[in-house]
Amino acid sequence: MRRIHLVGGKNHGKTTLLCELVTHLSDQGLRVGTIKH
Repeated sequence: MRRIHLVGGKNHGKTTLLCELVTHLSDQGLRVGTIKH
């Protein structure tokens, strides 16, 4: 299992980046899960 940690300040596009990354990885046939604190 590989993990990616995404950290940054408020209003810096973390959620937007993560959504695009999940879509990209899923399109490649990878299984993706997320946890939001």
